Amino acid sequence: MSRRRRAPGRADGGRGPAGLAVLLVCVLALVYGCGSSSSTFGSWFEYYREERAAEEARRLKPLLVEIPADEFDSEIYRADLLPRERRDLIKLRDLSEIFYKRARDRRLNSIATFHDPAMREFFQSPEAFADYYADLVQALTMSNFEAIRPTSVVVRNFEIAEGADRVRISVRFRGENGRPGRWWSTSYLRQDEWILSQDRWWIVPGKL
Repeated sequence: MSRRRRAPGRADGGRGPAGLAVLLVCVLALVYGCGSSSSTFGSWFEYYREERAAEEARRLKPLLVEIPADEFDSEIYRADLLPRERRDLIKLRDLSEIFYKRARDRRLNSIATFHDPAMREFFQSPEAFADYYADLVQALTMSNFEAIRPTSVVVRNFEIAEGADRVRISVRFRGENGRPGRWWSTSYLRQDEWILSQDRWWIVPGKL
């Protein structure tokens, strides 16, 4: 069900769960990572750095409601939203499904994908798309995706900020593992920010 949350204050000097997670990963890397490549540790550290940044963003932007993607159709009508806000969020759900479906089963680090208007139409400017594209390709490369081609892209949940004009979507990318001898798949959990501007939803890239 939907969960109303307010960003809590922090009186511990900034050491939250994400900070402890980074410390834990560093310790585990020192203990178990002697035989692994430095790129593996880099991938873990990058992941938790992004999680910490997401935590800080949530603290600065109060959260109105969080809705799991698989419960969206029911929970959107239980959330404390105005009718106009609810209509806008349903549009966002539909748009996001289209965008992430287009990112599936295609090689993302190709010239054809980069110049595809069907991918670019979700961004307010060519520069915004280029920033997002570079960040996504880098993340999938560090996560060892074979041919940088996700075979599954699944939206997990929607974090709706106060005002319902800014939403953070959590999405899981999965694909074949490109490292030698790895028969299991690899995955990457991403958080994309969408904003409502001039009656249209747009993806806002993070800073590289």
